Amino acid sequence: MKIIACVDENLGLMFHHRRQSQDRIVRERIKTITKKLYMNQYSYQLYQDLFDEAIVDEKFMDIAKDNDYCLIENVSIDCKDIDEVILFYWNREYPADFYLNIDLNQFVIVSQEEFAGSSHDLITQVIYRKE
Repeated sequence: MKIIACVDENLGLMFHHRRQSQDRIVRERIKTITKKLYMNQYSYQLYQDLFDEAIVDEKFMDIAKDNDYCLIENVSIDCKDIDEVILFYWNREYPADFYLNIDLNQFVIVSQEEFAGSSHDLITQVIYRKE
């Protein structure tokens, strides 16, 4: 399984039950990565205009298969079934009270790219794969 998430420098995802940030260009980049994306209803509210083939289910991590992409925003995850992690770093430290619970030491960086977003001057996309 492959996961996609947008995080701050400390892997923060949310603050007071809201995503820390959102970015139109990041959303478009995610669309170029996959046409089919698994997510929950919370995420679907932001991504529904981009994904005709969204699989929306509160237990999306349980139904996703090996090569499927899952969008992580407000859920804890189990690393054992994850082969690839795609993170979009906001390159800032935001207040956070919910974090991506993954040990990135289990993965190696295979790709890293910086770009300007619509809400941030600098966003870094990093792709990690399991060793």
